[in-house]
Amino acid sequence: MADLEDLTLTVIFRLMSISGKLFREKAERINDPELMASKITDFVYQEELRAIRTRLKEQPIDNSESELKRPPISQPIADGITTIKSEIARECFEACLEKLPAHIKPVFRSYYTDAALSPRELVAMRKRLANQVAGLTQAQGQGQTSEQQIRTLNNLQSKVNKWRRNHIDECVRECVAAKESQHASLNYLMEQSPGEPY
Repeated sequence: MADLEDLTLTVIFRLMSISGKLFREKAERINDPELMASKITDFVYQEELRAIRTRLKEQPIDNSESELKRPPISQPIADGITTIKSEIARECFEACLEKLPAHIKPVFRSYYTDAALSPRELVAMRKRLANQVAGLTQAQGQGQTSEQQIRTLNNLQSKVNKWRRNHIDECVRECVAAKESQHASLNYLMEQSPGEPY
């Protein structure tokens, strides 16, 4: 969901940037903002697919025929495995957040807030956070042009993504692997479904 929010905001920022540039350079407005948003969404989607394909090439998935022929496991066992794995992943994410450097942790927590916000509220919150990270006062942030605001927001998004790659992702992978290997109930359920890929 965090990636989905980032992709949605990327579309919004690009639409704002194109709209602002068109108005400044030609004093025109986008005739069909919905169509433009749809085109930008498709472009961002294709970019994300390329990024996912690149990551999958680095970590190939084994789709051998033997895996495809494995018999299905019972739903209660599958649900139990999923529940335990989800809980482990949540615990590991929280533990890894706590290990973040002091200057990063509050920004990261604010960026991925648990609060239920509308898209408008989320954009406003991230604008404030972007200004804070850039060292801008409230007045300086409000005085920015739309293009400057987009650059400031993109800078925040890039930093958070970099922090996540450098500090969170690997930490979570290692934590999950360690906890899953030591979890008695999970290991028992996995033994009931030999060879089932999860």
